[in-house]
Amino acid sequence: MVARNRGSNRMKSVSFNNFGYIEDKLPSNLFNSIKNECENLNHKEMVSGLTGRGVAKHYYMRDNVKEFQSYLQTLILEYEQSFKYMNDIKIFSSPTPIMIDTPWINIQKKYEFIPNHTHDGVYSYTLWVKIPYDIEEELNNGHCHASTFEFTYNNITGSINNLRIPVSKEYEGKIIFFPAKLQHCVYPFYTSDENRISISGNIVF
Repeated sequence: MVARNRGSNRMKSVSFNNFGYIEDKLPSNLFNSIKNECENLNHKEMVSGLTGRGVAKHYYMRDNVKEFQSYLQTLILEYEQSFKYMNDIKIFSSPTPIMIDTPWINIQKKYEFIPNHTHDGVYSYTLWVKIPYDIEEELNNGHCHASTFEFTYNNITGSINNLRIPVSKEYEGKIIFFPAKLQHCVYPFYTSDENRISISGNIVF
């Protein structure tokens, strides 16, 4: 809230409360272990509601699940301290435990995308493991929002807003954590023949 003096009147500007996302950097040992798993992938392919032509493929994480889930517990606590999101859900009449589902690895090739979607459960996240392109080359390549991660949401008047994250090499090892029903998508990249690798998953009741 910002207050300003206007003569004898006291004028103030008030913003409505809303939820957001938190960003963190994985501990280096955990990230290096996860990266090694992703680069030596021989895992079961995951079929989701998004699976189809032109969409990045998904594979269940196998080797670092417990360690990664333990780390995710810290993000759950941090999100609740920052936004108190669970208080807004109000589905159950008494405290209900949540669990962290098995994470999955996204392997995105050149020109592939992940369409606008939401996740199951309470929270979701994206961890970037490998970014194979230079973000400036992508954004100057003539394709709208190339390589960006985008949230879509409504403001209080019902208009659609977008928050775009231009994911660069500096995002390797970074994770964002957000409400599962927050719509998001991933745009294609165009300037590298290597794979872009990320990890996602759900926290559910």
